[in-house]
Amino acid sequence: MKQNGSVFVFDLNVRAEHYGMNAERKKAYDRMISAADIVLGSGAEEFAPVTGISDLHDAAKSIAEKGHIVIARNGSLPVTIFDGDSEETVEVKPVKVICSVGAGDVFNGAFLHAYHEGRPLKECVEFANDTAGYMISHEGHLELPEEVLR
Repeated sequence: MKQNGSVFVFDLNVRAEHYGMNAERKKAYDRMISAADIVLGSGAEEFAPVTGISDLHDAAKSIAEKGHIVIARNGSLPVTIFDGDSEETVEVKPVKVICSVGAGDVFNGAFLHAYHEGRPLKECVEFANDTAGYMISHEGHLELPEEVLR
């Protein structure tokens, strides 16, 4: 796929608290990360098991230093974008959380949509933050309104 120009985006989604991180699983993550152009993840609980670094910032940066774009989410705290030697944070707008189940998946989908449109990384993250914020602050299955889709 990469030889044909595809961009490989990988969401860590480690769930080490449920599945552990044995040598075989760690090897699989290392392989996926090494192939990825963009790595997405949430919090130290996802970045630490694959890097061995407990600090979220340092763990995400260590992946970026290997030539990957890294988008490091951290709940309601700012999202950090690592792209080459540059680092940028994007604030998360406060919302009243009703249900956060699927927030990362919504973020990822919105990020990929904006990235596919060719938007700059910061705009992709802003759009993803806004979309995930909208979804977690409303009940039930929702269609995204036009003002969110911009």
